[in-house]
Amino acid sequence: CKIEPKTGKLICATSEDINKAIARLKNPVKQVVFEVTTEPAPAAPAAPVVE
Repeated sequence: CKIEPKTGKLICATSEDINKAIARLKNPVKQVVFEVTTEPAPAAPAAPVVE
């Protein structure tokens, strides 16, 4: 896992890595990002916001 200092994002490849990283964190991160390198995830279409 890696933490981007500028954005405060925690980037991990697997949920196991994320759980380990969160357990070690002293300060909460702003965002947790899954970054799976084995296969690219399809881009999700942006859902319209309905109010």
